[in-house]
Amino acid sequence: MYLSKVGTGRFPLAAMRAVFFILLGSIVITLPCKAQTKLVFAHYMVCFKDYNNGVAGYRQDIQDAQAIGVDGFVLNCGVWDANYQASVSQMFQAASGTTFKLFFSADMGPSSNPITAANILNMMQTYAGDANYFHYNGRPVLSTFGGEKITGAYGSANASWWLNNVLAPLRNGGINVYFTPYFYTDSQSETPTQADIQANCNGTALDVFGNSYPGWWNQVADGLFYFGVGLPTSSSSSSIITSSRSYATVAHTNGKTYIAPVLSTYWGRRQTTNVNLGANPPYYGNGRRYFEMEGPIGVRAQWNDIIQNQNPEWVELETWNDFNESYISPIPDAYYPWQYWDVNAPGYFHCHSGLGAINAYFIDWYKHYTPATCPPPPGYKDNLYWSYRTVPMSFSSLQDLNGQVTDIRGPIADSIYFMAIMIQPATLQVNSGGTMSWWSLSPGINEIRVPYHVGAQRFDVLGSSSVLMTGFGDPVTTQFTYNGAPTYNFWYTTGSVHD
Repeated sequence: MYLSKVGTGRFPLAAMRAVFFILLGSIVITLPCKAQTKLVFAHYMVCFKDYNNGVAGYRQDIQDAQAIGVDGFVLNCGVWDANYQASVSQMFQAASGTTFKLFFSADMGPSSNPITAANILNMMQTYAGDANYFHYNGRPVLSTFGGEKITGAYGSANASWWLNNVLAPLRNGGINVYFTPYFYTDSQSETPTQADIQANCNGTALDVFGNSYPGWWNQVADGLFYFGVGLPTSSSSSSIITSSRSYATVAHTNGKTYIAPVLSTYWGRRQTTNVNLGANPPYYGNGRRYFEMEGPIGVRAQWNDIIQNQNPEWVELETWNDFNESYISPIPDAYYPWQYWDVNAPGYFHCHSGLGAINAYFIDWYKHYTPATCPPPPGYKDNLYWSYRTVPMSFSSLQDLNGQVTDIRGPIADSIYFMAIMIQPATLQVNSGGTMSWWSLSPGINEIRVPYHVGAQRFDVLGSSSVLMTGFGDPVTTQFTYNGAPTYNFWYTTGSVHD
């Protein structure tokens, strides 16, 4: 990716190797890259077609992903009907002739037409031999979301279900799958403790009612995956960093591979349960959760721990295109390919290319550099990344049919979250709605939180004698409306500029 630019641009390679960067309070020097041995995937919701254009659209998705260093898609299939089968067929056609890899995640969550064991067998029998299907040590990889209660109850009966209905039939048929599931622990916590994870592998697990069961994951899993939803701060009780580190420890202690998550944004934008707008006050049940990830700052925190502590074999970005909860696809506005079903207006789905760009920097680091040696900025240039909500916290609407956003996690603020990766000192000048502020930038990685104001947003990076780069963000507005009704929009708008 960026390595093709070695020796080009303003600085020769020899000079760049002498540039120091400040990271985590220590001084490190860039060194030549090491051989790539690690892979990064993105969780892809087959139910959404980013470009809604068949094989050509999927080919664009693949090119978008490869541009930031993603090696493949994990195809989340919540059902296996004719529509899903057609989409998956087109995805494999789009990947043909490339090095891009695909593998399945059977989503065992609630559905009117749920995935069955026969569906999983058909998925693997159809595609496991495809040249673009991902194999590890010669074995086709299969994952799942959920399925820890596939029998309807807690306990080791679920191990028998997976072994007898999926794994053994596939292996007996010559498809020796490498199974890397994400199972909820019996406590049903999204951010489980290390003890809870280990208990579910081969200890004594406790369910949400306090009943004990023998852990059984070791009986079925070759590797572990953690689909993390939580805050990116190790001090939080709902930290995906702490839980991911725990998953990594348990997986590696038990001789298993580990797939670590990186969550760039999370907002449960749709209310799906217990909606009663007639109640006083209205009752919205569970859902419409918002986790403040602080944009590139939260992304950096997660990657730092992955690189410094977890050392996973693979990383999975969550998600590429779940337009109901999280996405980093750089599609300009998902409304346009999906307007025939979505109730929201143009401009509701902001472009998340900035989140992809900052992930690209850390993907490069994870794959090619040592934990103690940060890479130079992409292209050996200065870089500025940003994310922010375009609607202030003061916005409130009882008219939004999806309910209010009341389940808020983390240090949410009316702020623009910046990360600047610099090779020289500079100044960040922010013009937010006409309010000016200035922030010093040092060589290395800088994290900055700037309060925003309603109106246009402009960001300039000033050198000693010139403007190095200029970025324009979407305007901040006091409300977002659809058909005249105020509507919540907690999606980040994101972007980046490069000198």
